[in-house]
Amino acid sequence: MNQKRAQYLTMLGHLSTDINQGALPALLPFLISAHGFSYAEAAFFVLASNMVSAVVQPVFGWLGDRVSKPWFMGAGVLLASAGFAGIGFVESYYAMLALACASGIGVALFHPEGGRLANLAAGKTKGKGISIFSVGGNLGFSIGPVLVVVGMALFGLKGTVLTLVTGGIASAIIFSQNRGLSELSRQGSESVQQSGEQDDVRGFVIALIPVFMRSIVYFAQVTFIPLFLINVLGVSESISSLAITFFALIAAIGTIIGGPLGDRIGYVRVMVTAFLCLAPLVVLFALNRILPLAFILMAMMSLITAMITPCSTVTTQRFLPQHLGTASGITFGVAVSMGGIMSPVFGAIGDAFGLTASMLIVGAMAAVGSAGTFFVPKEKR
Repeated sequence: MNQKRAQYLTMLGHLSTDINQGALPALLPFLISAHGFSYAEAAFFVLASNMVSAVVQPVFGWLGDRVSKPWFMGAGVLLASAGFAGIGFVESYYAMLALACASGIGVALFHPEGGRLANLAAGKTKGKGISIFSVGGNLGFSIGPVLVVVGMALFGLKGTVLTLVTGGIASAIIFSQNRGLSELSRQGSESVQQSGEQDDVRGFVIALIPVFMRSIVYFAQVTFIPLFLINVLGVSESISSLAITFFALIAAIGTIIGGPLGDRIGYVRVMVTAFLCLAPLVVLFALNRILPLAFILMAMMSLITAMITPCSTVTTQRFLPQHLGTASGITFGVAVSMGGIMSPVFGAIGDAFGLTASMLIVGAMAAVGSAGTFFVPKEKR
């Protein structure tokens, strides 16, 4: 299979999977309004989805390293979409949690294999290749809230079914290309084996620190910015949900910039600079009460946070070249899911002290990420 074609197939899968991850935070205000959930209860849906992903993604990554399974991508897209779609059709809080978990398993199926194949298809320009893969996730996060708003307007809570339409189409396309993807995977794995590159577990663990912090900051932003806009700045539920789309579209630009910039000047250098800028921006957003300025700060936070994503992904994969699936599973699973796992904590802080306090804590997490990047071993130029 042509490498560029494979890159865009993984991007399509990433887009279709992350539609559901972007839609879930956007659905929270509607669930709160319809069922009277608290901030912490609503945020627990994000926790449920991401906790499952955190547990099983490394397992799927390990399996992908042993025997290539590109069909994991199509199955993951379909399950993630079906799980989210079901949330709008049930009344029980625990049934909603179960469906959020099913969606999380779908996410876990897709990301390790998708990240591994994206790395292999990228060739020498890893930053650019992972940017193409990652921008699919950004676009998915931006489309998800739009589908929620349209679905809620047309069908009420049952409008969640729209994600199943997009996921079904994407999974069918990916399944149809399974043979070509399997051959690309085989050739790429043989090339890595012949290169003689060795895993560096210590470097990998250190590189996970900024990945953890970026995930916590990002998920806190997409989960609580809509609630912050409603309860602090007084906007409507629909506008607050569309704010996630705005946030994700700007993130797509940052992702496109970040990877090639890392190829040129170094991935760790991009991460250090971005984190140093991010922490004060989050604090300014938390203290701001002017709506136009809030959107400007949102755009800046989104751009900078997204620039970290492809650079941190390439960095973690660089330390485990013989186990790209495992590296992708841990990076997209355990590390990235930390953001969702921490969401109820920020929700509880918001219930007790207000959403401004929650956002200030998020700023502190960004500062920790800034400190952590200085310990990551730099790549050889």
